[in-house]
Order: sequence, then C-alpha cells, then structure tokens
Amino acid sequence: MKRILLLGIILAICILAMPQGVLAANNAIVNANILSFTSFDVINLMPSPWDLVASGTTTQTNGINFSVASNSPWSVTVASDPTNGRMNSTLSNHQLGSALQQEQQQSGTTFVTATGGHQILHYDATPSNTPIIYASDIQQVTTYADERLIANGDVYRINLTYTLTQVVL
Repeated sequence: MKRILLLGIILAICILAMPQGVLAANNAIVNANILSFTSFDVINLMPSPWDLVASGTTTQTNGINFSVASNSPWSVTVASDPTNGRMNSTLSNHQLGSALQQEQQQSGTTFVTATGGHQILHYDATPSNTPIIYASDIQQVTTYADERLIANGDVYRINLTYTLTQVVL
C-alpha cells in the first residue's frame, strides 16, 4: 500500500511539475510562385501564291497576325530559314535580291527583316488572359534583276519562325 501511495505522490509531483499550455512550437515557411501562362497562335493570311510586282515594293496588309494571351509582359520575335531572309525558289536555283520584311510593333512605318537571328516584332507589357489579335504587314522589294519563275509549280518560299517569350522586367 505504501508503494502505491508513493507512486501516486511521484506521479502527482511529475504532473504538477510539467509546464502548462504549449509544449512545443515550430515555424513553417511557404514559398510560392505564379505559373507562366501563355497562349500564342500565328495566323497566316498570306495569299498563295503571293503575286509580287516586277519592280518595286509589294505589301500584304495584315499578312501575318498573332493571337497572344500572357500573364506577364511578352515579346514576339521572328527568324527565317534561310537566315539571310531572302526567299528561294522551290524548283530552280533562284533567290530574291532583297530580304522579306515584316512590320514591327504595328507601326505601319517600321519594317524589319528576319536576318541574323530573332528580330523583335512586337512587345507588350500589359498582361491579358484573353487572346488579343495583333496584325502585321509583310512586304517584299523586287527589282528587274530578280528572276521571274516560269516552271509550273516553282514559287519563291521562305520559312518564318515566330517565338513568343515572356519578358522578365
């Protein structure tokens, strides 16, 4: 009996000696980042084949359009194959003397070529979750020195690659 009483007293002392309330506290740090969101389509409205004047500048209004939605500032660049930006004939060995040009930033006056890598066509700092259409004119300068293609199915062609990039400010 004395042993049970002694154990009860020791247990009561242990319980009274324990601190009341919180026994332990720790912190948790949460790091987060917003995921990138983009929607990008290239809308080719160029006629095929595109009839170029014999000498001068042929402009196709709204030839290549972009549909863009992005949750951060973005830019669209263009690069060409071949890298000199000049159209090559598909069947014969001819190349136009001037590089294809594309309107920059919907200005109506500034045109760039896709030579030497990616050229910036458009930049926008306004995020949008719904696609916005940006129109871009295409133009080609020709001279009488450029070869007229007469073989059936022979056309001048160039491959344009458009890249949408989110810009970090």
